[in-house]
Amino acid sequence: MSYRLYLDNLPSATKVSRTMSNNEVHTTYNMGIPVGVYMPAAAGMEEKLLLYNHWNILVKYQPVAESNKEFHIVGFEVEPRSYGITKDQS
Repeated sequence: MSYRLYLDNLPSATKVSRTMSNNEVHTTYNMGIPVGVYMPAAAGMEEKLLLYNHWNILVKYQPVAESNKEFHIVGFEVEPRSYGITKDQS
């Protein structure tokens, strides 16, 4: 499941980077924003479903030709994040 946000009629995208076998980084974009991520059990930890509760938003724009006051939005990236309450914050 994912969210869909729009800014100036442009859909949001989530950046996904993968390191290839030759150590090159390949970047792709997914439509929408995931609600969370499943984290399987590993090394004594139990499985979890992590829900994202914050977004870092990057708006990409370029100036309109022959104007120094107008801009066009050309891209809209969202990075989902999750922050929890620590014992110090409770």
